[in-house]
Formats: sequence, C-alpha cells, structure tokens
Amino acid sequence: MKSILVAIDFSTRSVPAIARGAALARTAGAKLTVVHIVDGDQSESMASAAEAEAQKLFEKLSENLKSKYDVDPSTLVVRGEPHAEILNAANRADTDLIVVGAHRRDLIRNAFIGTTAERSIRASNIPVLIARSPDGTPYQHPLIALDLKERDLHPLHVSKSMKIFNGTQANIVFAYDLYGNYHLLRHAGATDAELQKYIAEEEGVVRPQAQYILENAGMNPASMILKPALLNAHDPVLEAASERAADLIVVGTKRKQAFQRFRTGSVSKAIMRRAGTDVLVVPPEDL
Repeated sequence: MKSILVAIDFSTRSVPAIARGAALARTAGAKLTVVHIVDGDQSESMASAAEAEAQKLFEKLSENLKSKYDVDPSTLVVRGEPHAEILNAANRADTDLIVVGAHRRDLIRNAFIGTTAERSIRASNIPVLIARSPDGTPYQHPLIALDLKERDLHPLHVSKSMKIFNGTQANIVFAYDLYGNYHLLRHAGATDAELQKYIAEEEGVVRPQAQYILENAGMNPASMILKPALLNAHDPVLEAASERAADLIVVGTKRKQAFQRFRTGSVSKAIMRRAGTDVLVVPPEDL
C-alpha cells in the first residue's frame, strides 16, 4: 500500500480508525491522509465555524500521530455530503485503502458512520476497513470469507496483496448453501439425526472443491473452515470468527449488474453491522 485515507468525525468512534490507519501507514511506509467532512447543508456561519474547529483539532491530532506513530499525516477539511466527499478525497489521493470507524449499534441509523460507511462501500472501488479495535495492533487471526459457488478469490488476493496481515495466518471460511433442501427435509419430517447426516454428506461433497481452490491459491487447506448456511450466509461467517477469535474479517461485495451495482450485499452488510471486530470490505474485481 502506498496511500491510506482515514475518514473521521472526531467522535470516539474515530479513535480506532485513526489508530488503525496510522499503524498501517507506519508499517507500510504509506502516505496517510485524514479527512473530516463538514455538513454542507448547514448555514455558512455554522459551516465556517465547524471548519475552523476541525482545523484546530487536526493540529492536535497531527502532533499526536507524529509522536505515537512517527507518521506525518495530510489533513483535509471538506464541506459536502460525507460519503461522496470521502470517495472524492480518496480518489484525489490515489488511495489504496479507506479506513472508517464503526457505527453505533444502539441507533437505527447514525449520521456519519453507518449510512456513510455503507454508502461509501456501495460506490467505492477501493477496499474499506471498518475499525473497531482501539489500539491498531497487528492482526494475528484474520478470517477471510470466500464464495465457494462463484469461486471468487478476489477478497483473498486483495487482502494478501495489501499486506495488512501475514497471509499464512489467515483462516478461510466457506459457507455452503443448504437452505432449500435442508428446510424441505425438515418440513418433510426428517429427524435431527437425518438432518445432521445430510449436512455431513454435503460437506463431503464441497470439501474437495474447497481444498482444490485453496491449494491453487497457495493457501494451506488446513486453514479451511466449512460451515453450512441454513438460514443465511453471514451467521456461519460470524460463528467461525467467534470460534477462531478472529481480529479481522475480510468479506467481498457483490458484482455489478447491468449499469448499476447491487446494494451492499446482505452478507457483507450484516457482517459489517454485527461483527465485534474489524471488517475489511473488498469491492468486486470488475468494478
């Protein structure tokens, strides 16, 4: 990575984003840009006051980053719509990674992170890291979620190339879809033992496929985790993350359809909102 952009709103949710962005910039020797977006819908006097206050806060932040991380950031205060201006700033800086803080779980919607992060991800061709870990320590237990049906290895290749973790440390989770047949069997009166037998048989079918994919990607098949998706595809990923004490989840988003991208996929969106750890969202290869 050569350039990292951190988007902040100066709330406590920004602290993990700043720490992670600065730590990654120091490790990679990358340029660090920190941007704050001032709401463009407010009055001129209020917007000007907010810009002046942000500049003062940035002076203190820059001093702290130089002292703690030996990183000298570029800072930007921009007026406008947050998700659009984050992407504009990222494109101007030729950014390889956007880092944002997590949304507040106790609110349905949050004015900055939540809607902003998700809207940025939907429109972005740049990976977005949602930071929750407060100190930016190196990742030790990354978990990469891959689509077995589409054999989409793009999230694996991108995250490894970014070198934000040691690739040999990563666990790979494949959630294989059993929703339709499993529930048909269940409603037909299959016993728990019969249902478990069906799951085991299906795992026996998909395991060689998953092993082949990992071997061809240069990954150790021992890193593989297979999880049946009985209701949705995000619960198995979150379950695997909990079992392996993952400190980072890597997930891809959907490809474009016709001239418009899908909404942020339900899998990645659910993981973004429910994960208790950092989440790296990788856009599709053809975006």
